[in-house]
Amino acid sequence: TTTFSDALNSNKSEVINVLTRLGDTLKTNMNVYVDPYTGTLTQVEKSINETITNIDKRIDELNDRYDREMVELEKKYNSLELLISSSNLMKNWLTQQIDYMKKNNS
Repeated sequence: TTTFSDALNSNKSEVINVLTRLGDTLKTNMNVYVDPYTGTLTQVEKSINETITNIDKRIDELNDRYDREMVELEKKYNSLELLISSSNLMKNWLTQQIDYMKKNNS
């Protein structure tokens, strides 16, 4: 701090110029990262947002596909239930017929 104070007291305008150039250099170098249109952080954010949008679209597509598959599976399940019910009715009728025939043949 003594060196800085001495430099400031002996050559104030030169110290201000050095600090101004340092600030300008930092600003220029930081703009590469934080510029709202071309900065690295902006590009990373855009990329992340595009990825999120693509993932959301894929999720929607998969949900639609699964909904269609669920409807088809429900149709198949209902058809099988009807077939089982019909088979059980047929089995019961055949059992009755066989029992009737056994009874009449005895």
